[in-house]
Amino acid sequence: MNKIYIYPNNEDAFYAKYILTELIDKYGLKAEFISILDDNIPGHEISKISPNKNSFILISCFDKVLFKKLFDNAKGFKRYDFTTFISSFFNKILNLNELNDINYLLKSSVLRLALFFISFFKNRSNAYKMLNANLENLVSKLSSYYIKMLGEKPDVIYFLSSFANSKHLGNIDKFMKQNGLKIAYFVDENDASGGGMFKNLNPIIAPFYYMLNTNICKIFISTHTVCMSLKSSHKKLIVPHAFIYPIASLAQRKRPLDEHFFNKLARNNNLIVCASTKSNYKILKTAFKNRCLKAGYPMFDLLPNLNSKTQDPKNKILLAINNTEFLYTFKEQVEKLLNKFQVILRPHPAQIFDKEFLNLKKELENHPNFFYDDNKNVINPLTNSTFCCFSDTSSLSYTYAITFKNPVILCVQQTQKYEDISFFDKRLHILYNGDMVKSARKAFEFDNSLVDKYIKDEMYNYQNSSKFIAEFITRKIKENR
Repeated sequence: MNKIYIYPNNEDAFYAKYILTELIDKYGLKAEFISILDDNIPGHEISKISPNKNSFILISCFDKVLFKKLFDNAKGFKRYDFTTFISSFFNKILNLNELNDINYLLKSSVLRLALFFISFFKNRSNAYKMLNANLENLVSKLSSYYIKMLGEKPDVIYFLSSFANSKHLGNIDKFMKQNGLKIAYFVDENDASGGGMFKNLNPIIAPFYYMLNTNICKIFISTHTVCMSLKSSHKKLIVPHAFIYPIASLAQRKRPLDEHFFNKLARNNNLIVCASTKSNYKILKTAFKNRCLKAGYPMFDLLPNLNSKTQDPKNKILLAINNTEFLYTFKEQVEKLLNKFQVILRPHPAQIFDKEFLNLKKELENHPNFFYDDNKNVINPLTNSTFCCFSDTSSLSYTYAITFKNPVILCVQQTQKYEDISFFDKRLHILYNGDMVKSARKAFEFDNSLVDKYIKDEMYNYQNSSKFIAEFITRKIKENR
């Protein structure tokens, strides 16, 4: 059986691995996925594997110059462009005769995967062009189906998410309704079982990547930071669920924010993206230019006024680290911290069942100063009584400071700069110095008025973002009527 390697280990490698694994496991690709090659990790370099007749390398890279270099690095191997290879395979397995049946089309997991694929990968090969043409044809059938279901084209598709109950969209829909816009609510089938949280909105259940690519409204609103869609689809307004989009790249990305980064970001001409802060806008405008909106962060519109409540004693520390490997290296430090302070461990909602969190919880749960917080709401009695937070490249490293007006002790191993922008901001953060107890004591000296200065000087439309975005959408739609 053929053995496949993905090369290199870049931003697209995660999506490439997912798509390839799905095709091998479910859709008859006769191959065995081995690993992602990374020339920066000892033992995973392309030079460490030997060419043979049963193995080949799929090269995934949007940048032409870098692709040529990677192609040369793979000399001696059977090597293919990942996007062309996968496009060709999809063209073989998309049974167009069966997909002409709308009932089959609505249930087609192959079509969903193909639409997911084109949201992240693009090239100019004939195979890719053929796949796009096939998908355009199929999605036009979906568009007709949903228009018939709705009775008319809505002004806006408002795509809901079970993540934080779509609070990241704030009250945008309320203000659009006040402006007389027609809204159709949709939710992905994977989110539809969320306990009826959207029951009062009566959303239609449909795959996200179907609705992303249909052409049944004027503007599609979502929190998903997608890259691309079919040319025929509607305008998309993205309200990123992550407050730190895309400034987090300065701490998460190994390479600088180069031309490749911005070209990839700007591939979708139908996309308008909202920036929460001046720093995020500065990065986004390099890619999107006039398609970037100084919008703010709608979720802050929903925040209660914490300063008006009875203040509980601030005697606890919140520990909210996303990097699970990094978290476990803190174990000894956390034990020292527990001897001096009360500590709340709060995993990211997507990591509640990760073994690293569960193991750490099990080892610490009998300590009288240890608390575990898996409350869906970040603002709760436990977090209200904290005076600082240890975090890394989570959005909480910003939103905690802004919400509670307390410092975040930033645990990052590296942070780059783009012009004058850094992921670390002294108005919100204290840099972790390797000693949790000493870092926590520094939090007592933090000038909390710096957070107010950050809000005033850096953020757009604080606690008024929903109305601003709704007014923008209303103007855009009325201009085109």
